[in-house]
Amino acid sequence: MRPLEETLTNLDIYLGDACNLRCVQCQCWINESAPNFEPGMLEARLFEAVEYAASECPSFEKVMLIGGEPFIHEGMVRFLAKQKIDTCITIYTNFVWPDPDVVLPDNVYFLSSLDAASQKVYGQLRRTRDFSYSQEGMRRRSGQLLHVDTTVSKGNMHTLDAILDITENYGCTHWFLPIDPRVLRYQDRFAQNPLLGTLTERATAERTAKRARTILLDDDDIREMESFYRRRGSDRTNDFDTFLGIYLSGVDRFKDETFEYRRDLEVRRPATGEQRCPGIRRYMEITFTPDGKFVPVIHCPDLTQIFGAMQGPALDSFAELMDWENRSRQRAGCRTFCGHTQFLGIDEYENTFREVAQVARKGA
Repeated sequence: MRPLEETLTNLDIYLGDACNLRCVQCQCWINESAPNFEPGMLEARLFEAVEYAASECPSFEKVMLIGGEPFIHEGMVRFLAKQKIDTCITIYTNFVWPDPDVVLPDNVYFLSSLDAASQKVYGQLRRTRDFSYSQEGMRRRSGQLLHVDTTVSKGNMHTLDAILDITENYGCTHWFLPIDPRVLRYQDRFAQNPLLGTLTERATAERTAKRARTILLDDDDIREMESFYRRRGSDRTNDFDTFLGIYLSGVDRFKDETFEYRRDLEVRRPATGEQRCPGIRRYMEITFTPDGKFVPVIHCPDLTQIFGAMQGPALDSFAELMDWENRSRQRAGCRTFCGHTQFLGIDEYENTFREVAQVARKGA
C-alpha cells in the first residue's frame, strides 16, 4: 500500500465529548471527564496537524472538526480565526455557540444536525431551550452550511416535513438517519461494571437510556419512512435504501448487547470485492490527550481487533502519528468499506448501505 501521505483526502479531528446540549440519543454530554483543552495548546496542535496534511499530502481535501460541540473550545476558535490554509475546513456543530458573532475565514464551512422544527420537540429530544438560538445561528451561517443530518426517532417522525422545510432555502444536502441505541450500550457498560463512572453519570445514563428506548424505530416506522421518501426525497436527501441500509446495519451492530433491539433480524452482508477498503487509504481521525499528545482513532474493525482498542498510542508529534498510521494500516485486511463516516464524499459509503438494503429485501 502506498504511503498514507500520498492518498489521504479526509482528516477528522475529534475534540472530545464536551457538549452544551443534552440529546436523548447521545451519551457525549453525560461524560463528566470530557477534556477541557488549554486554548494555546489546542490552537498549536491544530495548526501542526492541519498544516502537515495540507503541505505533505497532495490529495488532501478536507479537515472536519467534531465533538461534542467544537465551538465550546476556545483554542479551536482561535485556530479557525487565525489560519489561512488553502484547504476546506468543516465543523460539525449544533450552532449553539458561546460567541455567535465570531469572525471566521472564507474556507470554514459547517455541517449540522437538526432534529426538530419547534421548541417543543427540540426540548423533548435535546432537553434545552436553545431552538430559536440555534436556528438564528444556522440562518446567519447558511451560506457556509454544507450538510444537515436529522436523527429520526418516534419523537420527531411526525415533524419530518417541517424539518426538511427549514433547509429548503439553504442549498445544503439533508440526510435522514435512523436513531441507534448507542446510549443504551453506554448505560449497559455501567450495569456490567459497578466501578465505572460517577454516581451522577450512572444515574443520568440510566434515565437517558430509559427515554431513548421508548423512541427507537420499529417496522411500522420504517414503512412510514418509505412513504416520506416517496413524497419528499430529492437530490438534496439520501434515498430510502440508504436509510434502510443504515438502519439494518445498526440492528446488526447492536444486536449482541444485553438489551433487546431487533434480535430477530439478521443482516446479510453484500459480497465484498477485491478492492481494498478506500477508507483505509483516504480517511483518518485523530484526537488529543489533555496534555496535547496526538492520538490516532482506530475505526477499521480489523485494526480494532488487532490492537484491542479504538485508540492508538499517545504520540508527541503529528509526523510520529503519520508514521504509526503508515505501519498499522499495512495490517488491515478489509475488502469492503464499512462507512464509518458519510463525509468522505465517495460513492462507496452510500452504495454499501444500498447493498445491505437490497440483500435484505431479497432474503425477506
